Amino acid sequence: MAKQLINEQVLYFDARYLRIGHHDGISRFSAGLITELHKNYQLVAIIYDERQLDHLPQGIAHLKLNNPTDARAELSIASKLNEAGAKLVYSPMQTMGAFGRKYKLALTLHDLIYYRHRTPPRDLNAFLRLSWRLFHLSYQPQRWFLNRADAVITVSQTTKGLIAKHRLTKRPVSVVYNAGSAASDKARQQPASKRL
Repeated sequence: MAKQLINEQVLYFDARYLRIGHHDGISRFSAGLITELHKNYQLVAIIYDERQLDHLPQGIAHLKLNNPTDARAELSIASKLNEAGAKLVYSPMQTMGAFGRKYKLALTLHDLIYYRHRTPPRDLNAFLRLSWRLFHLSYQPQRWFLNRADAVITVSQTTKGLIAKHRLTKRPVSVVYNAGSAASDKARQQPASKRL
């Protein structure tokens, strides 16, 4: 995403992957990135549980929508973001619903490890675990997900190279390095936000 484009718009940041309690990799990446972006840009954090605000800068504007693991609700998330007036949306995952969107969208692919190790996260329900395994049997579903976006983000030059090697998208790919250390520093220095 071009810096100028972010300057001209409010960025809706998909913070629904922030874990309640302790971070995992995507949660840490999300918290670090949103903390750094919040210093210079207008942001709205998309959450599904107010406890996620504990990982975010105090007073950040937020919009409560569905849990991203609710596949049925995810199908209509774009219409809800359209209604909210979103013009620019970023997600730290590639699976965010996009049907009927009227905004610019950037999605993230962190790595391709699950094409070799297809074991899904244990906290997913049975349907999502099966979908996870089927998704990673071929690169075609990944191509479909990434090509729905206007831009693709990844976290390393290595993954950017693999995206190109496997022709996973026709969209421009940018590298945004993991900002986990910023999130860790913030968590140590700042008291938790008050819940709504």
